[in-house]
Amino acid sequence: MSDLSTFFNDDISSYFIFLTAAVFLIAGIVKGSIGMGLPIVSITHLSLYTSPRLAMMMIIIPTLVTNFLQYYRSTDKVDMVFSNKYLLVSLFVCTFSFSYFSFSLEQKTLSFLLGLMIFIFIIYRWTGFSLSMGLRFDKIIQVVSGAIIGTAAGFTHVWAPTIAILLLIRKANKDQFVGLTGLYIFVGSLGLFSTHYFFELLDSQTLILSTLMIFPSVFGFLIGEKIRSFISEKLFETFLMFFLLFASINLLYESDLFGQESNLMNSLSQTLDLFKTKRVLIIGDAMIDAYMWGHINRMSPEAPVPIVNINKREIRLGGAANLSLIHISEPTRPRLISYAV
Repeated sequence: MSDLSTFFNDDISSYFIFLTAAVFLIAGIVKGSIGMGLPIVSITHLSLYTSPRLAMMMIIIPTLVTNFLQYYRSTDKVDMVFSNKYLLVSLFVCTFSFSYFSFSLEQKTLSFLLGLMIFIFIIYRWTGFSLSMGLRFDKIIQVVSGAIIGTAAGFTHVWAPTIAILLLIRKANKDQFVGLTGLYIFVGSLGLFSTHYFFELLDSQTLILSTLMIFPSVFGFLIGEKIRSFISEKLFETFLMFFLLFASINLLYESDLFGQESNLMNSLSQTLDLFKTKRVLIIGDAMIDAYMWGHINRMSPEAPVPIVNINKREIRLGGAANLSLIHISEPTRPRLISYAV
């Protein structure tokens, strides 16, 4: 049974749909205003009253439609595709590939890494340093950038932070930023939808609800577009940086870094305690290692080989026998099985 089925009943289904539509309306306004933000705003708010997994699946169709609309309403559409073809292919392949594994990923770990990366970038931007990308390695940069964006989006279903970092480094103006963001996320969300469709990860109920959320998302997007027309380049970048700061803090908060570290240590301690009541069986080759100590005074006259005067010899257990010796005083009381020739 899907997450959506378990959530719904006659009393709260209408409330759920109304609240979800309001979330997508707000996310659409943010999307229209700064060119991105629908996935991260939607997931953040939907996760307050439903499972993160369901939230990640519900955004797929609205993300696909609003970003196609954003790209379609931009200028130089054909040139955008051909000048970014390597990035788009890499982006699609990585999103398609890694979104399948998102169901088995520890989300908190990736949230921490992504949040930390964004936070470092914000500090870099506010310091005033400038990093430029030359055309000499454009193909390689496109492939690597597409892989980074697609991998992060495949696992988290969030594109905005990594795309914003790339386009800010490339010094895209407001119109270029909006058009390219729409193109990148549209291609990436195609990969995301393809994975969920071909591997039957998206059930029919969630697909219907996700499709219904197109309407509030597009309506909000059109409102946000009107707002963007009154925003200057400088103010646009300021809003974008504050959005990234919010995204960074939210991701770091979701990662539960300190709580996760504490839980990890407790789990490790409990696991080690279990070994005190267990027996260990060691299977392998038991060896005898011979060690010789000495000094060299001369070389052999027959060949360039040093002649060693041995002062001390020592025999030690090696291989599986050495491992048994190391653990013999432990509570695990090892038993050795080996083969003698």
